[in-house]
Amino acid sequence: MTFTTLITGASSGLGAEMARQFAALGHDLALTARRTDRLDELKAQILADHPGRRVETYALDVTDDDAVTAVFDQAKGDFGRLDRVIVNAGLGKGAPYGKGSHYANRQTIETNVLGAAIQTEAAMAIFREQQAGHLGRQLAIAAAGEDHEVLLGRALELAHACSPSPTAG
Repeated sequence: MTFTTLITGASSGLGAEMARQFAALGHDLALTARRTDRLDELKAQILADHPGRRVETYALDVTDDDAVTAVFDQAKGDFGRLDRVIVNAGLGKGAPYGKGSHYANRQTIETNVLGAAIQTEAAMAIFREQQAGHLGRQLAIAAAGEDHEVLLGRALELAHACSPSPTAG
């Protein structure tokens, strides 16, 4: 059985690396992000490395509640089901408190916390309808740059944690 995994924030960083790792594990992918040009590049790379995989891309701003629900539903319709949803989209515009940059902190919280909440809601509605599904959440209230080895390790850990064991049916 081929699993279908939807990953938000897949255009760079941990989301892009998780997409590569899930593809290597045999998953078909629904990839979302605001920056669709980067998604297109990632899709081409994954399909070159794993020609048997299916990869679809979707433009998505996770702070738009209606868009989150619509894109998740569209991906489910395109693939027939979603087996896993990885809530990963986020940004790291946070600024030190007391420096007059509350707007940056507000935008980070709206994306990383409230955006994660609607993604979780949309995923769980689909999983309840299907009576199956797995939710993975990579959440941070503030984000900082990470090097490639840290990203790769975290992506591998999450990809394997979300995949069935070889003995599972």
